[in-house]
Amino acid sequence: MLPGVIRLNREESLQAIERFQSEAREIASVCEQIGMARDALEGSWKGRAASQASLTFEEVGGYLTQAQDALLRHCNMVGDGVSTLAEADEFIASKLRGGDSE
Repeated sequence: MLPGVIRLNREESLQAIERFQSEAREIASVCEQIGMARDALEGSWKGRAASQASLTFEEVGGYLTQAQDALLRHCNMVGDGVSTLAEADEFIASKLRGGDSE
């Protein structure tokens, strides 16, 4: 490949976005399960062990939420990049064909 040349396979890019979104949904599901487990513990556990478990669930949930947010931001960046490159490609192709760019 020539330096400065970007090859874009739109289909592969869209598949990558779907994989990232799927991973984000899985993380959301795990966060929901953590919340249900924490709620269940609040009713049955008492004392220091319950407090520590609740704090651990809260901490893990925070990390997972950050991971989910990062995945979704990455999805948006990939999607924006695909759109931008596709628009630029179409503009260049239009100019090469002698078409009107407006």
